[in-house]
Amino acid sequence: MGSIGDAYFIDPDLYIWSGTTNSWVNIGPIQTERTCRKVGAHKKAAIKEKTPAQKEYDRVYNRLKQQKSRGKISVDEWNALVAQALEVKDRAEHGELEDEEMKASFEEIGRG
Repeated sequence: MGSIGDAYFIDPDLYIWSGTTNSWVNIGPIQTERTCRKVGAHKKAAIKEKTPAQKEYDRVYNRLKQQKSRGKISVDEWNALVAQALEVKDRAEHGELEDEEMKASFEEIGRG
């Protein structure tokens, strides 16, 4: 048994006490050879710039999310429209759609 805030280290893993599950949770290995600054820089470099298709998808996704939260579309409609938008994004990233076709498809989906 433990209490919230308790932790222990079994090389190389760190375990913490979870108050929600009332059990010890392995949060993963501790990296001792790299500093936080090096790890952060590595993660930041790994993040790629978004593609035009990803940018359009994000815009449509956010618009649909607003419509759902305002009650203009149901959860089922939202799920279906997000799935369609994801399919358009994937097709555009694989070169199956030209930019104009992609934008037209996203606009049609974004209208809900």
